[in-house]
Amino acid sequence: MKQKLTIALDAELVTLARRYAKSRDTSLSDIIEQVLREITNEEKPTFTRKWRGKFEAAERMNDQRYEALAAKYLT
Repeated sequence: MKQKLTIALDAELVTLARRYAKSRDTSLSDIIEQVLREITNEEKPTFTRKWRGKFEAAERMNDQRYEALAAKYLT
């Protein structure tokens, strides 16, 4: 269920935001809702998001099982 919200913003920012929304063929309300959803979800990162980029592939020589798994999941 949608709920109406009144906010006060700088007039220049409102103009820029409306232009941005129009250029993306969406409403300003939808953009604000999307941004609020993104910032409220940042506090609880998913497991994948939390660990992405933290590990590097190990160097293994002549391990066919490892090479098959690396080709499937690391590339």
